[in-house]
Amino acid sequence: MSILGNTFSRSLINLRRPRVCTECLRESNYCRKQWEFTAVTACPIHQIMLLDECNACGKQLSWVRKNVSFCHCGADWREAPNTPLPEHETALSRLAYQWFGLLPRVQDNSENNPLYSLDLPNILEALLLVASQQKGLVVDTNGNRIFAGKKSREIHYQLVNAFSVFDSWPGNFHLFLDQVRLLNKSLKRHLTIQGAFGGFYRQLYVLRSLSPPTVAMLRKEFEQHVSEHWDTGYLGMTNWFKSGNYRDKYFTRGKACRMLRVDPRTLERLVSEGKLRAIVRREARQLDFTWSKRQASRKCACIVLVTSP
Repeated sequence: MSILGNTFSRSLINLRRPRVCTECLRESNYCRKQWEFTAVTACPIHQIMLLDECNACGKQLSWVRKNVSFCHCGADWREAPNTPLPEHETALSRLAYQWFGLLPRVQDNSENNPLYSLDLPNILEALLLVASQQKGLVVDTNGNRIFAGKKSREIHYQLVNAFSVFDSWPGNFHLFLDQVRLLNKSLKRHLTIQGAFGGFYRQLYVLRSLSPPTVAMLRKEFEQHVSEHWDTGYLGMTNWFKSGNYRDKYFTRGKACRMLRVDPRTLERLVSEGKLRAIVRREARQLDFTWSKRQASRKCACIVLVTSP
């Protein structure tokens, strides 16, 4: 489905659960088309949640009704009580309104959150990718799984949680990557980068179905995170690591001995005493080492020994 020259999945158009902003109806009694865009779950003008269930009878709003503002039970939605939402919960709806031309575009918070510098299609793509991984679902960048059968309130908080991953950039994003890795820890392949990050990694490097602006934003911090925190396998053979400006963290046994000024037997003793931590590297039959930049000068247990079986 095309909107303003951009193609969106049909799941992003709300066909089954109509919504209304009770304050907008109070000001002018007609339905607004932006309410039926699934990712718009709040009114950024009045800072309230869109209503998709009658506040009186609790039934889902219907397209078939005699009056724009009245439920079949007789309740007038314009009289429904409202609870103001905090500003961060209306951020996505505000960006959508700006993209639709319903509010003036501003660049506030762009340094704190990279989503503000993207167009709405790229924003939704990134949010749906993150939201599906937060729920441990199969990767969903179209909303087919995330939105299916969900009430507006459920969709709202899923998107709010995903949006928060991009706040305080890149700190929250790095925490999200730790969460993804933890969710995949039970998998047999969790010791490989692709296994540890699952569908998220495949979207960035294998499937290549994401748009270039989304990929550029996510890859940079993903690679930075992995280069700093990955310590369960060999990273140097990864193409993006070799082609990027990342400090080489791996060394042959000979180089490690020279750096630590010890002989191979002492090196093996340090491993057996637990002062060096050993992990398996399958790509080559040699001993490698990696260490944290902050701890390297102290020659302590931050050095990692990688060996073949």
